[in-house]
Amino acid sequence: MKVNILPISSANIIEQISPGQKFIVHIKAGRQLIRKWIKRSIERRVLKELNGYVLKDIGITRLEANREADKWFWQD
Repeated sequence: MKVNILPISSANIIEQISPGQKFIVHIKAGRQLIRKWIKRSIERRVLKELNGYVLKDIGITRLEANREADKWFWQD
């Protein structure tokens, strides 16, 4: 069963739910954020290892790839 995470802008809805439900919402949001960070970290590691032919095929330069790969996992 997939549960949608409420966006931060839905604060008025969060105020109407019980403290236990609020806790679960925040835990799920945190898990989603951690998954996003892990995925981003893996993608950047792979991007740094791609050769010039593959980079050219996907339309980015080595400089662009390195610039993206050098970002911290929490940076967009």
